[in-house]
Amino acid sequence: MKYLYISIITILISSCTALKDPYASIEEDEAKKILTKAMAAYGGLDSWQQISYISFDKWYALYDAEGGEEVNLHQQHHYTPEKIYMSWQEGGDKIEQSRVGQSYRKLKNGEAYPDTKQSSIENSILASTFVVNSPFNLLDQGARISYDGETTFNGKQVHVIKAEYFPETQQHHTTQDIWWHYFDQDSYISQGYKVKHLDHISLVENESFVTHQGFTLPAKRSSYRVDEAGNKLYLRAAYEYSNYKISQ
Repeated sequence: MKYLYISIITILISSCTALKDPYASIEEDEAKKILTKAMAAYGGLDSWQQISYISFDKWYALYDAEGGEEVNLHQQHHYTPEKIYMSWQEGGDKIEQSRVGQSYRKLKNGEAYPDTKQSSIENSILASTFVVNSPFNLLDQGARISYDGETTFNGKQVHVIKAEYFPETQQHHTTQDIWWHYFDQDSYISQGYKVKHLDHISLVENESFVTHQGFTLPAKRSSYRVDEAGNKLYLRAAYEYSNYKISQ
């Protein structure tokens, strides 16, 4: 079984294996070289494509600009090529979200969640599954991937890979965001990324990873709202991932 995750930008199930060269859409040699090394550092594209099941626990909290806590949840995630499923407890209620084919559902205690739009459920699932699928999701055939030079990120020298998305021409692109991914020049592990959305800019720091069955997987990360100059305004979210299980 091939690609089982959905990124925030695109559905990647089997898309890369259908091509003789999964990097064919990346025109710049430098960008292609860096991503090839990054894929290897995360466990290898071929091995990743053979995963048939992955599960993990996720905790996250959201904060407002004053530091007040808006959300604090512990979730359980289960992914196969056929189904994306996650569940959690919220105020004594069991909440479930899933994607099967092109059908998205959100349930509350087994019943359809009230007043929830399909687009809202879809975006929530895309956002939730993005992190585990990185950096393999950068092989999106509809995105413009380029090398954006070198810089220093949290005291480390990194390569910058820029990713641009085009919802006006690519149906699977949800918003016209611009991403800058920061790959360590020695390990080729992502140190974080910056995203320019329509109404704000986010900066994510990958604080730690775990190695499980040869794959490099996220363990702890933080997301900040930043200004145009990249200065941190406040902590927007904190995430922790644990208890990975993988089958191939």
